[in-house]
Amino acid sequence: MEDDNKNRLVTLLKCLTSLLAIAVWSFVAAIAMDNDEQGFGFNVMWETGLTVPFILGVLITLQGWGKLASPLPYFRDVGAFQVPLPSWLIGVSFMAVEFYSGPVLLMGSLAGEYGAIFSCAAVGALLDIAAYVTLSLYGFFGGLAYSWKLRCEREDGLCVKNCTCFGQYGAQKLSVWVLVQDVLVVLETVFVAARIISRGKI
Repeated sequence: MEDDNKNRLVTLLKCLTSLLAIAVWSFVAAIAMDNDEQGFGFNVMWETGLTVPFILGVLITLQGWGKLASPLPYFRDVGAFQVPLPSWLIGVSFMAVEFYSGPVLLMGSLAGEYGAIFSCAAVGALLDIAAYVTLSLYGFFGGLAYSWKLRCEREDGLCVKNCTCFGQYGAQKLSVWVLVQDVLVVLETVFVAARIISRGKI
């Protein structure tokens, strides 16, 4: 019981620490993109047509938060895809892109700012989902996915138990259903990136 309480406390501290890091970066991004002439907030977001980028920013920020809170278990889960690259390198790359892009999409949407910082976050979102799709397809065609009924049909049982979208949290078994979700996020991300980049400054 004592060990369980200690583990819960450690997990809570990790979550709060990573959340604080995201909050600080969001504050810095908000200052960098603040436009005094049009203000800052949900009204600005709505008037500038940035509601969908805000929603995408929420998704990417949550993904990054889950990874930052518990990076080592996340790296182990990435290793289950058996990609011939160090799992920590893949994991750190995802974390860096999501730590930047998620909060910037959030703050940029609230600021109604189509500047270079915001456009770079859109590019980051594209890279993020492209890498997720690549990782998922690698596992799927590598015979590491569960069936559509979410059953592992490998004799060694080495199916990917966590698609790693949110780190070790909200784990989903790699299956065709994860690929369907990826397609939906691809469509959303391409729409957001096209809108931002076409009006941006890069």
